[in-house]
Amino acid sequence: MITLLITIGEFPRQTMHEVQFVVVDSSSAYNAIFGRPVQSIFKAIPSIPHLAMKFPTTRGISVVRGNQDESATRSDIL
Repeated sequence: MITLLITIGEFPRQTMHEVQFVVVDSSSAYNAIFGRPVQSIFKAIPSIPHLAMKFPTTRGISVVRGNQDESATRSDIL
């Protein structure tokens, strides 16, 4: 287990929280997996079809977007 300070978003619409991760020795296409507890901590709402996640910040709502081309390429790692 490791606790890290995670920042999501881009200045000025970003937010930070400490998140506890379980560290595993495994091959994966992902660097980290944010499950429901992390979504709850950040008050984030994910949209899988849009590859986006919205969350509140002190300066308004921010959006983090995924990249479909990159995610398709990274799935080859498995």
